[in-house]
Amino acid sequence: MDVVAGSKRAIVITITDGLTPPFYTGVPHRHADNIKLVEATGTKVLWIIANPPTDISLLDPKQIQPALHSGYERAKTEAPKIKAFWA
Repeated sequence: MDVVAGSKRAIVITITDGLTPPFYTGVPHRHADNIKLVEATGTKVLWIIANPPTDISLLDPKQIQPALHSGYERAKTEAPKIKAFWA
């Protein structure tokens, strides 16, 4: 986050909110606190939490297609938000 602090705008994409399981690193992270620190420098932040489906394993090649479809559908929702934020 230190890299974007002080920029005009930043888009931050995280897998989870950092406090709600599953924890991909095994350790909770306070993403919201970090984002508040960046915003305190005057940077406008758009935070997108991916929240991937928990019933899809990207380690299973048979499940990659449903994961890609899920991401594509999510992008339809997020793209207009990103466009508006970046404009």
